[in-house]
Amino acid sequence: TRSERQQNNTIYSLRTSFDVTDDLQLNVNYSRSRESGVQGYFASRESLYAGGASANEGALKGTANRETNNDRNNLFEVTGTYDLDLGGNAVELLAGYSWQEYDFQGFGGGGRGVASNAFGFDNLGGITDLAEGTSQLYSYRNGYRVIGFFGRARMSIGSAYNVTASIRRDGTSKNGPENKWDVFPALSASADLVDALDMTGPNQLKLRVGYGITGSLPNENYGYLQLFGNGPSAPFGGSFVSTIQPNTNPNPLLRFEKKGEFNAGLDFAFMDYKLTGTLDFYTRTTRDLLFNANVA
Repeated sequence: TRSERQQNNTIYSLRTSFDVTDDLQLNVNYSRSRESGVQGYFASRESLYAGGASANEGALKGTANRETNNDRNNLFEVTGTYDLDLGGNAVELLAGYSWQEYDFQGFGGGGRGVASNAFGFDNLGGITDLAEGTSQLYSYRNGYRVIGFFGRARMSIGSAYNVTASIRRDGTSKNGPENKWDVFPALSASADLVDALDMTGPNQLKLRVGYGITGSLPNENYGYLQLFGNGPSAPFGGSFVSTIQPNTNPNPLLRFEKKGEFNAGLDFAFMDYKLTGTLDFYTRTTRDLLFNANVA
């Protein structure tokens, strides 16, 4: 047997920053990655299992196939940050927009009945399956898009306290038409108790608490639609023809899987940081769980 793949990866990005004022900065980023490749598989006429040599005398010997793909990922993002100095306190504001698109496409073919081992997988036109109309030929193209608007506010009160609040509004083409968009908020705070209470014993006592909601994309790019695939061959007009059959039911309510997580923790250090540790408590609740279910 012989298996081979040639792959080319191209990645480039452009980024620029502009200081609108001393406190306001604008950032623009664009990146693109592309993966293209071609691969082949060949099993000789003498290969017992992959090539079919162990089958009966009339069976086709040798297997060959080729496949190519061309995948792209484009990302565009704009963010703006504003820093405000309030003497002993500080505020940092961030707002942004994100756009990302994926595109996957490719085709391939192959079958049994290799006339000669000399060509390997480089002469698919000579395989017997192709002449008899039973070769494996296929092509595909699919993709999806994710768009997000987001903002974050962070406030430092002295050197002891920090509070951060954020919110995202994300949408994706993977979701059903009635649930394209959703909102994901988060809030967290921390306090350095050694600094806040002017403690002399411990080197560090930092209390943390936070709650946030995150989302997961559906696995399938078109899971909200009714999808069709190749079915069994059926007799028609004196010969067998390919058929198409439904593979999935439509789900117009398909949406993000959402995880809400609460976390509280304490970081501590004693004896000149010779004794350190962390205590954490968290709980997570998942809603709109994504999974495939068989229906009668």
